[in-house]
Amino acid sequence: MSSAIGLAWGSAWAASQTAMMTPCSSRLSWSRISSHGYAAADIPLYLLIDRLDGKATIFSEPRGDEYAHSTSVVLGEDLPIPAPLEGVLPTRDF
Repeated sequence: MSSAIGLAWGSAWAASQTAMMTPCSSRLSWSRISSHGYAAADIPLYLLIDRLDGKATIFSEPRGDEYAHSTSVVLGEDLPIPAPLEGVLPTRDF
């Protein structure tokens, strides 16, 4: 199962309210479609936790309906979070 969180700038509460879960069978198309939607809405960061693949990916710098950058780590490693939030997300509990 995959989960994603769209992180809104300056609002940790809002970010915690945008978590979504999807069925495994639709995870590839769903994650691509939702990332396009978040980028098009100019959401600065998009976090995808993929427990099937065992990876966490953060997308940043929305441009149109795409993100210009992404960083992935294996679950259990720390994921660097870019601006505007800047920090590190421990992924061991995902």
